[in-house]
Amino acid sequence: MAKRRDRESKILELAQRNGFVTIDDLAGTFEVTPQTVRRDISHLARQSQVRRYFGGAGDYSAGT
Repeated sequence: MAKRRDRESKILELAQRNGFVTIDDLAGTFEVTPQTVRRDISHLARQSQVRRYFGGAGDYSAGT
C-alpha cells in the first residue's frame, strides 16, 4: 500500500508540474504495468486530484 501511495503522490506531482502525464511514460518511470498506472489514476480521479484522459491524466486545476 505504501508503494501505491508513493506512486500516486508522484503522479499527482508530475501532473501538476507538467499539466499532463501519459500512462506509458508513468509505467516506464515506475516500472509497473499500464494497468497499475490506470488504477492509480482512477483512484486519484475519484478523489478529484487529477482528471482522467484517454492515454493519461492531467492536472485537475487546469481544467477548472
